[in-house]
Amino acid sequence: MRVPRSNPHLRGPLIVVAMLLLLPFAPVGAFAQSGGFGAYFTSVTDYQGSDDSFKQGYAAGTYDAVSLFATAMRQSGNIDSRVVSFYQCLNDQGDKLGQVKTWVDSAVAHPSSDKDAVVVLIAQACSFPFSGTPTNFEEMYQYSTRDDSFKTGYTAGVFDATSVFALSASRAGIDNQKTQAVFQCLDSLGDRIVQVEQWIDTALAKTSSLNTPAFLAMVNACTLASNK
Repeated sequence: MRVPRSNPHLRGPLIVVAMLLLLPFAPVGAFAQSGGFGAYFTSVTDYQGSDDSFKQGYAAGTYDAVSLFATAMRQSGNIDSRVVSFYQCLNDQGDKLGQVKTWVDSAVAHPSSDKDAVVVLIAQACSFPFSGTPTNFEEMYQYSTRDDSFKTGYTAGVFDATSVFALSASRAGIDNQKTQAVFQCLDSLGDRIVQVEQWIDTALAKTSSLNTPAFLAMVNACTLASNK
């Protein structure tokens, strides 16, 4: 996967060095470039320069992805290999956000019900095994009425959350106390998209480097909060 510089819809080459400093539960080591764990679509500056519809989509996608993983973690206590597989599946769908969004549109094209959770349909398309239904913002009847900018943001939010946790899982596993604290933080930001979006805005506003991956800045904000 390629990483964006300034356009949230395309990826330019960039090594995610900032992750070594900001991801507290991953061991120090070299981060891969294209095709490696830790690739992301949306940096802080990308997010802040996007329209509100994209930001709402990003918030919803992040929330739904975190909720999906939190559900799996509660059931098994360790979701390392499954998260890695899920990320690899998304990674195979293209190196541009538009390509992955096209795949997401295909994955959710034939729901069994308009109440189906979009993130669950994405997970099923990637053979992500879990039981139960996670708390989610976007159900098909809601998602289908959103504009293209929202759907693009949603795709980016799902991918970025998956990528960072896949990186952690591939290095050290994510069944440790710090990671659970981050999950709990991100899973309790509010029960409305606007609440999550406001929290993200605040968290990213405090980030010193605008090239930092947006989701990683959120992880860091949760970690700092849990250490207080």
